[in-house]
Amino acid sequence: MKRKQFDDFYFIKDGKIHTLDEVQEHYEKNNGDISYYKGDMRCPECKEARLAFTHKTSKNREYLSKEPTSNHLDNCSYNYDYATKKQIIEYVKTINEDQIQDKLKSALNMLMNRDTSTDININSQEQRDNPLIIKSSNVGNSIQRTIQRKSLSMWLDKEYEGKVFIFYGKVKLKVEPFKEFFRLLIYTKRKDKTWGYKTKVFRGRFKDKIDENKEYDIAILGSLDFSYGSTPEIKLVKYNSLLYR
Repeated sequence: MKRKQFDDFYFIKDGKIHTLDEVQEHYEKNNGDISYYKGDMRCPECKEARLAFTHKTSKNREYLSKEPTSNHLDNCSYNYDYATKKQIIEYVKTINEDQIQDKLKSALNMLMNRDTSTDININSQEQRDNPLIIKSSNVGNSIQRTIQRKSLSMWLDKEYEGKVFIFYGKVKLKVEPFKEFFRLLIYTKRKDKTWGYKTKVFRGRFKDKIDENKEYDIAILGSLDFSYGSTPEIKLVKYNSLLYR
């Protein structure tokens, strides 16, 4: 199993979700001393597995990974290998439009409410209830795989092109007419608290009803496409594999 990396973590000291770049910033300001965080960073999903920080170098980005001697809770999606693009597309074919929306709704509830342990009690859930875990067939057998998640507040690099993620986050939205079609433009909050353009989704002839002044929680099942320049577009796995509220 490939070592999994984390964009964020559950911080025991304050019971909140913190981002990876916060630790990198602390590392740089304190000459490599991250004792404030060390030992208190946990898996953002199950809040059990201990995470270790590896700082940024000239060649590689900073990252968080699970400490080898630590384990996730049984129902944590990080226990499973990542599903391939093909496996996710095959899985989506087996569920109807309502089920896709239900899955995105459950994923949004889970990913946006991680500060409070009571919102998602992973110990009490059965395996099938974790919205990021899917069943895939493998030579006649059913195997469990997990859909990778990617926070829209983090970098969307070319290295992720073609892989399917559930992209999620707090965003502002704008509808952009494009010939007889529409695109949904997505903006995320920068470090200075202003909103900046991040990515877009082609919506075909469907025109989303958006209040540009409101903040939305969003979940998108799709892959990054860099065909149109250095800023990626998100290609939906299916036309309705997007949910915002």
